[in-house]
Amino acid sequence: VVCVCVCCVSVCLFTCLSLAWLSTCLPACPLCVAVQTVMTRLREGLQKVCAEHGGRLLHTPNNSISMGLTLGHLPLHPSGVTFLGSMFFSRNVSGTRVISCDAQKKIETITFKGYGAHHDCYPEPYLTAAAAIGMTENDVDEFVRRLSKTLTEYKKVVSKSKQPPAAPTQPAHSKHMTASLVAEDAVQRIMREAVNTVLGPR
Repeated sequence: VVCVCVCCVSVCLFTCLSLAWLSTCLPACPLCVAVQTVMTRLREGLQKVCAEHGGRLLHTPNNSISMGLTLGHLPLHPSGVTFLGSMFFSRNVSGTRVISCDAQKKIETITFKGYGAHHDCYPEPYLTAAAAIGMTENDVDEFVRRLSKTLTEYKKVVSKSKQPPAAPTQPAHSKHMTASLVAEDAVQRIMREAVNTVLGPR
């Protein structure tokens, strides 16, 4: 037999109804609204970057302040995909982390696989971008613009690093010397033919 106190049920029901009423009457927190607005703008911007450069915007419904963008489709720089992170840093883009997912770090007797990543064995590298308190939609637009530009430059840098080295060019004075030697050989050949014609072959 389960006994239920009518008074307790009445108090709980009244409390729930009161909270529901307050949530509809009281204004929302300005900071929460601002972060949600920036997150929406950031999501839209990253989706445009994916459409332009490839990659996939990770689905992270439990993370309300940051997002992830996969980088496995990008060509690999000789220094690794984290070279992209250094390009962001030199272009005054802070807060973005490029995670290779294959790094390992050993501290004492413990080895951390996928060091710096959110999972030990995530299958591809990715970058993270966060919508922090204080950011504006203009900040997000500028970040998306620099992100797209940096990805384009990264592809060019990797493409150049994979090209075979160009053959060394011959100096100008060396070309003149070669031409002079060819002309001298021609003169000597003509003189030998003339001597053979007059005196006969030796």
